[in-house]
Amino acid sequence: METVQFSELSGDVQTFVQRAIAAEGLIVKDELGRACGSFVPYVDAPPNEQESAWKRILQLQQRIGLRMQQRGASEEDFDRLLQDD
Repeated sequence: METVQFSELSGDVQTFVQRAIAAEGLIVKDELGRACGSFVPYVDAPPNEQESAWKRILQLQQRIGLRMQQRGASEEDFDRLLQDD
């Protein structure tokens, strides 16, 4: 993924990005109508929501870790499963 400053974009691209942000995103389709790209504006959550989300993520990681340990599975096993798809 590439990061760029908004001010570095040309005027036409800035206008396009502003329209996509106002529409809460954009999906680009090819000639056959299949999605081939997207633009989703980034919205920073308030600090209290960020903290709550991190706590929830940590809880889920702990639960998943325990379940994987109970089943004798490792992170490498999980990674292999994801890569096989």
